[in-house]
Amino acid sequence: MSLAPQAKRALRIALWAIFSMALVAGIGIWWIAHDEPLLPEVEAALRFDPPTPEVMRDNGYFTMLGLGAPPEEDALAAGQRFFAAQVKDYEEYQRAGNLEKSSAYDAFPHQSIIMEPIRCDATADDCYAHYLENAQAIKDKLAGQKVLVERYLSLRDKPDYEEINQSPCAACALPYFSYVAAASELTTMRAALLLNDGHVDEALTLLETNAKIHRKMMEGARTLVGAMIALAMDMRQQRLISSALRHVPALSADHAQRLDALVQSSAPVPLTAALEYEMKFQLAFFSTLQPTADVISLDLEHADTERELGSWLQN
Repeated sequence: MSLAPQAKRALRIALWAIFSMALVAGIGIWWIAHDEPLLPEVEAALRFDPPTPEVMRDNGYFTMLGLGAPPEEDALAAGQRFFAAQVKDYEEYQRAGNLEKSSAYDAFPHQSIIMEPIRCDATADDCYAHYLENAQAIKDKLAGQKVLVERYLSLRDKPDYEEINQSPCAACALPYFSYVAAASELTTMRAALLLNDGHVDEALTLLETNAKIHRKMMEGARTLVGAMIALAMDMRQQRLISSALRHVPALSADHAQRLDALVQSSAPVPLTAALEYEMKFQLAFFSTLQPTADVISLDLEHADTERELGSWLQN
């Protein structure tokens, strides 16, 4: 029985598809087997040299890493411990190509800070009025998070602030940015209450300190997420300043120069360093995907799990 023309055409297409797939797979295996050594600049980009204890002491980033540590602990020591666990996870990921669970999350107990309903979210038109409506709840939260806010404000006096990143793996722990965001917001809330009580100079000084920390974090960001969070923190404060001007007219009349400086805290910051890290992240990630000889072949007869087959296809 002869095949119909349409069936013959479909068969030819199927055979060409199978041949093409086999050809692509063969080229891929040959390419893997004849992979060239990395260029020196790529090797340099993948190399990570951990900072010295002296560098970590002067860099506010390491205090930021430990902001959420228990009150009786030293924030810098907790941050250094968190970072050491990040480095350990990084080395394990580089060695094995995967990481079941990050050990950095065990560096110190983690407890979320619930900011609702005192938070002034994007739907609120008047943050100043919102904070005054929740004044007692804010005071209670400030009392409960006194150590966190004090640790946060100490970042202003650190000689440096620069993110140090080495992790190319999705399972590795990110910094607890939620703590620094909450501390910044609580500082803004405290300034609003001070303004309402007539302590204008103290409130502006607090807002200026907050803005300096935001700026240090934006300039020291070496990841896009770090830059984004620092900018978001400052924009939240800008919303408070904008609404406060409607409630406290004397601000614009008597403190115009200080207000102008506060508004400038969100001036654009080059993202070159953050983008360079994102490039290094991708290089490091792909460097872990180089398959070994036993990945090139797969014994389908003895591939007993779906996960094993999926892992081989991914590689």
